[in-house]
Amino acid sequence: MGKWIATIAGFGIVVLAILAWLQLHDTSKAIAAKAPPPAPVPVTASPSQLATLGAQIKQAEKTPDGKLSPNSDEFFYKFSEAHTKRLTKLAATCYKGGIDRVGWNDFLRLTLRDKIVKGEVFFTDVKIMPDSTMTDQSLIDCFVNQVKTAHWHDDTLPDIDDEDELVLRPERGMKKYTHPID
Repeated sequence: MGKWIATIAGFGIVVLAILAWLQLHDTSKAIAAKAPPPAPVPVTASPSQLATLGAQIKQAEKTPDGKLSPNSDEFFYKFSEAHTKRLTKLAATCYKGGIDRVGWNDFLRLTLRDKIVKGEVFFTDVKIMPDSTMTDQSLIDCFVNQVKTAHWHDDTLPDIDDEDELVLRPERGMKKYTHPID
């Protein structure tokens, strides 16, 4: 009985090997038969056409009232990317390090709402996420207060009300904003 099982298993392996070889053989033919993609056609434009295109792109980044479009790169660099740095710098005033140093990997994750109304930028609904690892309550309170009270004015920004998240890492991302310890 064992010989029959071994014979059937051996025959099955041979069949699988033949099927695998046929599959690989067919695939290689299909790849070889595939035509290469056509070469890209170079586009030439005069300097005046490029300047006009640049002006059109700049205009498309603005809304009809002259404010930046929330979908534009300029808005991203002027607000979305910049406000994280600005809020981290404000929160860094709370952290002194030294004897009150937190752990190297400790962080505070906040959820908040970005609000811009008539050029006034501020943040509401600041909440601490449960996965935060910081335990120094006075430092946490100071960080949250700095974020809640942060505001500035920029007339080029459109009115928005959007959910956001901020992660503060005193020993990693904040070091460039803190004063050196004597």
